[in-house]
Amino acid sequence: MRSLTGWIRRTALWGMSLTLLLAFSYLIPGWQSTTAVGSSLSPAPRADEAGAFVSMVDSRETQDSSRYSLATAQGAASLRVDPGGEANGVIYFYNIDGNRTTHITLEVVQAPDGWEVEIDPPLHDTQVGFGRDMITVTENLCAEPTELSSEEIEDVAEGMVCLIVPSRGYALAKKVTITIRVPESEEAGTKGDVKITAVASWLGQSGAATVGQTRDFDFTVTA
Repeated sequence: MRSLTGWIRRTALWGMSLTLLLAFSYLIPGWQSTTAVGSSLSPAPRADEAGAFVSMVDSRETQDSSRYSLATAQGAASLRVDPGGEANGVIYFYNIDGNRTTHITLEVVQAPDGWEVEIDPPLHDTQVGFGRDMITVTENLCAEPTELSSEEIEDVAEGMVCLIVPSRGYALAKKVTITIRVPESEEAGTKGDVKITAVASWLGQSGAATVGQTRDFDFTVTA
């Protein structure tokens, strides 16, 4: 009888503890979260090409109802290439949460000595309509606002891909190719780190570009 009574007491205490634990996690948002972010983060999009894709989305809204968004997906970060050869990394940019065009410049900020790194599309000047005027913007590419689709998008322009955004649908993204050429003189097994920095900007009320976000993309290349 005493053992049965003790078992009942222990069961009751365990139930009360579980109830308090659940109530605590419900009343304090983020208590179970291990990641803190200052902007929205969408699930990682998938693509038909091989490689693990990591997606990051930053978006913000201003008082004039303008929504600025920088959404990216990076292909495989670890690349292999024979000495004297080249490897291609990929980065995708898309804009499904903004209503303003995102202008993007890309720069090689880190690469081993003697290695060649090429960004396609390259940096160039383009004419952009702003009100009744045309202004010159220097960029590698721009991501215009696009709509999500509930079905796979078949009519895809050159230089773009259709990405699957889990739980949301399909989105068009612009593709950037990072070509990394390794000198033939490098020893087999040599590793090199390449870092690409993207700077996103939007046109302000005066037509001048206002910098809003920067993001780094790292590639590790093994010869």
